[in-house]
Amino acid sequence: MQAAWRWLEARVARAMSAARPALIALTTLTALTGAAAGTAHASLPAVYAPLVIEGERSADGQTLAFDLRPAFAAARARGLPRLYVYLGADTCPFCRRYEAFLAREATALRPHFAREWLMVDLRSSLSIRGDRLLLRLDDGPWRPFVEFNRALGDERTRGLVYPNVWLLDGASRRPLMQMPAGTGTFETVDEQLEILRLEP
Repeated sequence: MQAAWRWLEARVARAMSAARPALIALTTLTALTGAAAGTAHASLPAVYAPLVIEGERSADGQTLAFDLRPAFAAARARGLPRLYVYLGADTCPFCRRYEAFLAREATALRPHFAREWLMVDLRSSLSIRGDRLLLRLDDGPWRPFVEFNRALGDERTRGLVYPNVWLLDGASRRPLMQMPAGTGTFETVDEQLEILRLEP
């Protein structure tokens, strides 16, 4: 486990220090290009122009790390104050259900997202355990899912459930409101709009 963490830390640090501005531009361009081409592999519908972050896998394939620093930089570049960070999994039926809802209701929802939210698409897998899914917001340490939530002040500290959404402030990088996880949360346009308006 520690070896996998050290491998990820070294690899991501090298990539970020080599050309951080270029990396930010590349991730933003990847999201925009995917939206324009209508690529089928994106979890979130391309019409929302999500910033896709695939994550870095360890050599054994069992650890997945998501560095959110480029997402905050992309939000600043687009003039968007808030991040809608979506964590989905490849074979998660509840994720597909929510993504289908977003696609079906894009006409009603997209203008509200586009106004002030950068949608960030973190692509995970059901094979990745919560203690092997690592995240970080800044130059601080990588944290497993539960510890990451605890450090944020997020109440979801029992374990990893898909889909998972964080609503983050682009300036403070702190949660804008507490969010539930899993299915059954966003079943209607009105419910989704309440979330975007930060109505508890």
